[in-house]
Amino acid sequence: MPRKQPRPHRNYRTCRANCSNWSHSSNLQPEENIIQRTCQLSGATTSKQKGRTRMKKFISLMVAGMVMLGTLGVACAGDKEDAKALVKKAAAFLKENGKEKAFPEISNQHGKFVKGELYVFVFDPKGVMLAHGANAKLIGKNLYDLKDPDGIYFTRDILNVAKKGGGWTPKYKFTNPATKKIENKVTYAEPVGDLTVACGVYE
Repeated sequence: MPRKQPRPHRNYRTCRANCSNWSHSSNLQPEENIIQRTCQLSGATTSKQKGRTRMKKFISLMVAGMVMLGTLGVACAGDKEDAKALVKKAAAFLKENGKEKAFPEISNQHGKFVKGELYVFVFDPKGVMLAHGANAKLIGKNLYDLKDPDGIYFTRDILNVAKKGGGWTPKYKFTNPATKKIENKVTYAEPVGDLTVACGVYE
């Protein structure tokens, strides 16, 4: 009489049912296939694989976050370089062509001194706006005593930086013409005679 084959352990049948949908996936790494075969043979739980899956998701999120931060950092550095270059270009244009030609060109929203969200503006020594590449309504207004929501006199900071030979201001808040939202901003400024040529970067 032929011998009866032993029935599979119930844990094997249960685990086999749970694993049948993915046990032969071609996308699995060798060590994951080993874990699944062990599960089929012994009825072991898949808690180890679940832990590994959660770890992979966590690592993926971490990598994505680091890439995003790195991209933002590069973009911010690029914007600062572009802002500084625009100021130097506008300052040279002002020196060569005078106020009558330079101010309209600087205030031209589609001109050579506007690049994306970057735009050049010019103050006189008292803080009166003489040219502005994004908001013509500010031209002619005295902004010397203008404060941001935190109480920072940012126009004074811009003028002071220019008086010292040029550079970047401390951070302040200002309405971004592109987004219509109040955002953090720093400004690069250089002197041209007694005028201040500047360009800010929103962060």
